[in-house]
Amino acid sequence: MLAKLDRSPALLKTHLQLYNIPFHHNMKYIYLCRNIRDVACSLWNHCQAYSDVARARLGLDEGLTFDEFCHRFVCTGYPFWNYQDHVTSWWAVKDQPNVLFLHYDHMLKDHAGTVKKIARFLDKDLSDDRYPSLYNTYSKEPKTTNKTAIATAVYTHHTNQQRCCI
Repeated sequence: MLAKLDRSPALLKTHLQLYNIPFHHNMKYIYLCRNIRDVACSLWNHCQAYSDVARARLGLDEGLTFDEFCHRFVCTGYPFWNYQDHVTSWWAVKDQPNVLFLHYDHMLKDHAGTVKKIARFLDKDLSDDRYPSLYNTYSKEPKTTNKTAIATAVYTHHTNQQRCCI
C-alpha cells in the first residue's frame, strides 16, 4: 500500500505497532500516545457500538462488564493487542529525527505549542496569525465522564491489587 503513495506529501493514519508497518528514515512519523485509561474507555465505547456480526468476528465476549473489559484490556490487551507493547514499540524510536512522539494530555494543555511543534517537525513555516485558527479548529475540551472515573478506579485497582501489566 505504501508503495502506491506516489504523491508527496501523503498521510497514512494507523493504530498499528511500529513493527507492523514499514519504517523508512525518509518518512516522518507522528505518534500520539494516550493514557491507558482513556484508551480503555474509548475502546469500550467503540466495542459497544459494533454490530452483533462484528462482535462475533472479533471474538468479543457477550455480556462482558465494563470492569471485566478494563481488566482484560490493561492486563492482556484484549480484544486486540497489548497497549503497553504498542506504546513501547514507538517509544523505542522517539529520539529518531523523523519521529515526533506526542502525548494527548500535553496536547490538550497546550494546543498552540503542539501545533507549532508539529509545524516545525513537518518543516512548515506558518505565520503567527495562522496558529490561533489552526488550534481553535482542532481543539477539543477535555472530556470528563463517569466512564473515565470508573476506568481510573478499575485501572488503579487492578494495577495496585493484582500487579498486572503496567
